[in-house]
Amino acid sequence: MDALEYEIREKQARLHVNSFDMTFGRLIDLYDAKHFIIPKEYQDCMSWSIVEQTCFIEHLLLGFPTRPIFVVENSQHQWELIEGVQRVLTIFSLFGRLTHMPDQNAITLIKGQFIEGLEGVNIENMPNFIEQQLKEKSCHIDTIRWDSDIEFLGEVFKQSY
Repeated sequence: MDALEYEIREKQARLHVNSFDMTFGRLIDLYDAKHFIIPKEYQDCMSWSIVEQTCFIEHLLLGFPTRPIFVVENSQHQWELIEGVQRVLTIFSLFGRLTHMPDQNAITLIKGQFIEGLEGVNIENMPNFIEQQLKEKSCHIDTIRWDSDIEFLGEVFKQSY
């Protein structure tokens, strides 16, 4: 092995990333079981308006692609959310899981741009087929293992390639 190959392989060993798709329903289950954590600094930072939240739910229902969610796997093998906060908070709020954020929990959707019938839909009156479709929608998750080099973690989020 030449010096360049050795250098590349040595640097590659410093970052441990796994990528896969997971349903939002499974993500909710992990959150309920305390295996998926929203760090305290993100817990009260719902910045999307109800218009943006409804738009995101509408896009999911229509099959629009979504950006990846990034998590760091900590030493207790829990996932800590670091990118995709608004998307995750929106889903968790719609399903009434944000009990620590009572003002943002259990949102009621408004009329969508494409689906006007979303107006008034919330966890209490959500049709079963919508609940099922949303929970079965996949999101792409990139997990960065806890023992990755801290210097590389910042680079992961700086790059937009």
